[in-house]
Amino acid sequence: MKRRLLEYMICPATGGDLELTVNVEIKGEVMEGELISAGGTRYPVTRGVPRMLPGDLADQGQRETREAFSAKWKRAPDFGHEEKSRSFYVNWYLNRYKFETIDNLRSFLSSKKRVLDAGTGVGRDTRLYAENCQAEVFGVDISTSIDSAYDHLWEFPNVHLIQADLTNLPFPNGFFDFIA
Repeated sequence: MKRRLLEYMICPATGGDLELTVNVEIKGEVMEGELISAGGTRYPVTRGVPRMLPGDLADQGQRETREAFSAKWKRAPDFGHEEKSRSFYVNWYLNRYKFETIDNLRSFLSSKKRVLDAGTGVGRDTRLYAENCQAEVFGVDISTSIDSAYDHLWEFPNVHLIQADLTNLPFPNGFFDFIA
């Protein structure tokens, strides 16, 4: 977790400010620590990722979603496979969403300041946005796939990865310029 992420996030339970306690920091990344709300709600930071989920997800559907997608991403090939299929995927994405070229995607993203990759999985789209714009790019996923995304994307200076529930984001309303 980059320390500046704290400037953007709020407590998803109360909407209040968060305070960061750092236990381990490596190369400017908070690897272990805790985010604490004014009301005392605590959110761990582990493996470089803020875990902005309540201790017990209140909604059974959200628990099932987290478990299903965590299991899915554990079965996915390692990130090396992603590298081998990257060109194919980028071309598919550009065509699927009618950008057609990287330059068109860059042009679209050029005015964006904050981009949300909702349900980032292992971060394929997060990487695409980070490589092609100056915006702060936030990858959010409820599953443990966020750990794989972090492992491969933490060095991007404009990438922030958070484990959170998309129905209860740790950001103010209207925060994002583009949500994918």
